[in-house]
Amino acid sequence: TQMISGIPSFTAAAAEFGIPLVLGDEPLHIYPDIPSEAPCTGGSIVLMKRAANNDNAQKMLAGREIYCAENCGMENQRLFRHIPKEKTGYFTIILAKKMEGSTDQ
Repeated sequence: TQMISGIPSFTAAAAEFGIPLVLGDEPLHIYPDIPSEAPCTGGSIVLMKRAANNDNAQKMLAGREIYCAENCGMENQRLFRHIPKEKTGYFTIILAKKMEGSTDQ
């Protein structure tokens, strides 16, 4: 792999997992941290730089497909299909997709 300037980290993470961020007219919601209010329910949610508070993220994103990338594109990259219980590094991104068949709007 190579680093290409201009590729957002959440886009690179989705590519690592081989998943689309959204399909059709689904919305994409990007948060710099866990929002203080409940996040939007429709489409996909991206939480950037999730180094701590993984328990709160798990509660907030319950019922969604979870993809977590730590240090995406770096030598020490780690990919998870869940939110890790252990503390992850500063460059951790959580992608949360609506479950197939879900009626979230």
